[in-house]
Amino acid sequence: MAQTITTRTLRYISDPGHGWLEVKLADLHTLSCEFDISNYSYFRQPQGMAYLEEDVDASVFFTAAKAAGWEITVDESYQAITFIRNCPSYGHYKKLLKEQAHREQLLRGAV
Repeated sequence: MAQTITTRTLRYISDPGHGWLEVKLADLHTLSCEFDISNYSYFRQPQGMAYLEEDVDASVFFTAAKAAGWEITVDESYQAITFIRNCPSYGHYKKLLKEQAHREQLLRGAV
């Protein structure tokens, strides 16, 4: 039986000062790298998206995706003024994840 290869086409969004890779939050969880992303990236929880800064965090994602055998293609998008700078820091999302995990442990009686 042939192995299914996960493929993703992602957007790289840049403005005059920086760039970010738009990635589904669910993909970060699937690749188990959700806690490896820095506070320099951003997220939009209702949309389920993370915006990984180009200097380090995008590489963290690419490394995890490659190790999992994923095939990634990237489409580039330039925006003179981008919404990303108004999004919450990814550090806030990590805090929410930790709080959720703690609540689940309490419910299971593990704490």
